[in-house]
Amino acid sequence: MRRCPLPPEALRAARAPLPPEAAHYLTAVLRLKEGAEFIGFDGQGGERVLALARDAEGELRAAEARGDLTRGRAGAPLTLCYGVPKGDKLDLVARMLTELGVGALDLWAAERSVSVWREGKQDSKLERLERVADEAARQCGRADALRLSPPAPLRALLTRHAAAPARLYLDPAAAGGLPERLEGPCALCVGPEGGLAPSELEALREAGWRGVALATPVLRTETAAVVACALALDRLGWA
Repeated sequence: MRRCPLPPEALRAARAPLPPEAAHYLTAVLRLKEGAEFIGFDGQGGERVLALARDAEGELRAAEARGDLTRGRAGAPLTLCYGVPKGDKLDLVARMLTELGVGALDLWAAERSVSVWREGKQDSKLERLERVADEAARQCGRADALRLSPPAPLRALLTRHAAAPARLYLDPAAAGGLPERLEGPCALCVGPEGGLAPSELEALREAGWRGVALATPVLRTETAAVVACALALDRLGWA
């Protein structure tokens, strides 16, 4: 059944108006007719079967409840702390993390990050990333949204995740790989192109993070991020 993101209040009402973008998607993109059923999800884990209906003006801009509000598939207690990569790699990573079921993506301005989110453009960049993640959630059947945070200093992320039971960072020189079992919440740090700088490695170690290596050839940053998250999800018992 087709899926469409909606505000939480639209899911909780027996009948509610549709936001313009949702009405356009359902009628112009999906070409649904009056009475056609679809699943609305609120990005917070709630979902409900709804039917496309007409509003007071006779337009297909409303939805009627056809089922109970339920809890849908939501993300795992795993956060990827990701050094901002260059180009459109971030879109790819956000899309694949959403599909895998990663809970959150915290960006950080790494020393070796080529791409810089300049002041005044962060909001637009984050909105674009949110659209990419929302589209992936709609396609993969996820009822919540990938939580996104704009680039922050590494020290801020270390403080943010100081209480996480599992705190890991990718380091090709590390002696071992991911533990066989992980307890969530889990935070996983991956550097940008060029990897983590010596000062960043030192900061992570001082904060009690554990370095882990992948048993693979050298991977691109976007590939390493996705592979590491997939393995972490498996160790969390989420995959």
